[in-house]
Amino acid sequence: MSDEQELSKVVAIVGPGGIGKTTLARKLYQTIGGEFDCQAFLRVTKKPDMKRLLKDMLSQLQIHQSAEACGVQQLIDAINEHLHHRRYIFLLKTRLRHA
Repeated sequence: MSDEQELSKVVAIVGPGGIGKTTLARKLYQTIGGEFDCQAFLRVTKKPDMKRLLKDMLSQLQIHQSAEACGVQQLIDAINEHLHHRRYIFLLKTRLRHA
């Protein structure tokens, strides 16, 4: 594999509520987060408000851009540009309960 190829790894922690998934994920995040250039902890709902989610990510990544006037694609582009050639870790906390 060449240096130009990007490696992405996803780790999913799944299971019933109350068994400590979030506690484990936060501990992992705190333990290895410093090894990354950028990090963010995001809460994602079943039907997320993408603009709000991306604005939260911009804030946590300390990207200084006026998000109010931007559309979703512009926010995505700003995040992609910021993360280019950087190591990053995101912790996504979901609550996907069935109604």
